[in-house]
Amino acid sequence: EVLLAIFERARAAGAPVDATFALRIAEAVHCSSCSRTTHTVDYVQHLHNAHATALRLVADGTSLGRLLRAVDAQELKTCDTDVGGCGRPNGVQRFLNGAPPRVFALQLAWESHAEPPEAIAATLAALREGVDLAEVYLSAGDRGAATRYRLRSMVAYYGQHYQALV
Repeated sequence: EVLLAIFERARAAGAPVDATFALRIAEAVHCSSCSRTTHTVDYVQHLHNAHATALRLVADGTSLGRLLRAVDAQELKTCDTDVGGCGRPNGVQRFLNGAPPRVFALQLAWESHAEPPEAIAATLAALREGVDLAEVYLSAGDRGAATRYRLRSMVAYYGQHYQALV
């Protein structure tokens, strides 16, 4: 919520929010049974969203990019029967279109407003300080160093207070 409010204020002031934060994503479901591609959509997002619980469940010491892709792979959609698909569930493929953003913003969604300290510690232990978008999104690998990011700051909401850690 706080980052979206900052984006809105910055955009209203004429700051290049899209040029700085925009992830241009193409999404599709390619069916492994009938080979039809359905649910194709292009969109822009300014935050990559991940559920903290899902991060903890798939954490295996791997890179943050692979961890985020493993969490995203848990989302299934059925092959769209409205366009001739077979109705079987498949993973959603996400492609990074265009140039990667100058700033990659990751938003963690928590189960409650009062997560126990051990859940927070386990989630933070699963995260790494660096992420390569070539491991998160398909077709991002041909951009080299432009897809690698390091943790520089964090905004946290806990105990009814926002904290900025830079």
